[in-house]
Amino acid sequence: MPRHDGSSLRDATIVDASSLYQSTAVLSERYGKTRVTLDYSCLRICLESVRRGLGWRPATKTIALLATDPDSEGQRRFKDMLCRAGYDVSDVHYRDAFVSLPPGQSISEASAKSVTSFAAHLSYIAGLMARHADPQVLVVTHLFELCGPLTDLACRVAGTGGRSNVGLAYFLSLLDYRWGAVGLTKPGHPIEFVDLEPYSQELLGLDLPASQQRVRSRTGGLDLF
Repeated sequence: MPRHDGSSLRDATIVDASSLYQSTAVLSERYGKTRVTLDYSCLRICLESVRRGLGWRPATKTIALLATDPDSEGQRRFKDMLCRAGYDVSDVHYRDAFVSLPPGQSISEASAKSVTSFAAHLSYIAGLMARHADPQVLVVTHLFELCGPLTDLACRVAGTGGRSNVGLAYFLSLLDYRWGAVGLTKPGHPIEFVDLEPYSQELLGLDLPASQQRVRSRTGGLDLF
């Protein structure tokens, strides 16, 4: 992944592409489909609308975090597609994004397929953004490991008038369940949550559970499309 000094991240939207890929795999199985794909061009437009709905500045960078196999032609094409769709792609070797095994356990002793996570990378970026007086960062991921770093960032650099300047956008039914335990979707949480499920038809070609409802956020509602 390219090094960031934080100077270009003051108004960033960061997309965890590995998290979204895992979600499409879950939805494929859940809905009995051979394949579910996400429209990344539509997602970028949607996320810009989310920022406007929150009253934020436009993103100066929309970064896609990607775990890749350098020898995979398909993954090279996927990266090229993201670049054409307007994303700044930060990619790492897939092995560098695996979650560590328990101490002393070898890969032959692992009971399940290695899980990819950008929690450490996203936490590092959140730390860099804390240097700014008023950053506005929107993160697309389901990872609960980001709760502490993003909450800390939101509390350290409160926006004008006490308005939240750290947001999480994702499909509500696919979030790690622990987000609910800390009250992410309730008023007063430092992180602004935007549910993408009402726009699942445009993004995924599926009607997810909340697709007939408006976004459950504290912004008074967003009209993204």
